[in-house]
Amino acid sequence: MMTASVDVAFNAAHRICSGGGRCGNLHGHTYRVRVDFACDRAGVWDADYKALRQLVYGVTDGMDYAVILSEDDPAFNDITQMCGRLGFKYTTITDETTPGNIASAVLCSLIMKLDEGNPEHVRIKSVTVWDSAETRAMVMPDTAGVFQPVHGEDKH
Repeated sequence: MMTASVDVAFNAAHRICSGGGRCGNLHGHTYRVRVDFACDRAGVWDADYKALRQLVYGVTDGMDYAVILSEDDPAFNDITQMCGRLGFKYTTITDETTPGNIASAVLCSLIMKLDEGNPEHVRIKSVTVWDSAETRAMVMPDTAGVFQPVHGEDKH
């Protein structure tokens, strides 16, 4: 058993509705995502890394240069209407748009994609999302069961 990691970055805007404070304002981050895969084979070949990168990008591309919204955001309708008027891309997740909830949404989406015929000798160990150099959240498949995948693609 070995671990193979894929790191990607994307830029997105979001806001945190609970708790008040300045994070309630729409603001942006350069998010970094690391997906650790457990591989049953002794080695991972270039083709495997290419497939794993494509798998991760297939989920995170929908969030790149988008507004990530919580379905429970009190301003959800106003923000989505504004995005529609201005032609801005947005995507939604079920819960607050914290790094932990974004990581859970990415994990759930990746699990669904793996079930669609990707390499059988690969399992997801963890997904980590950084929203700054100092802060990150990590989720593992057994801790993300209550979360939902990223909803939608490029919504304009």
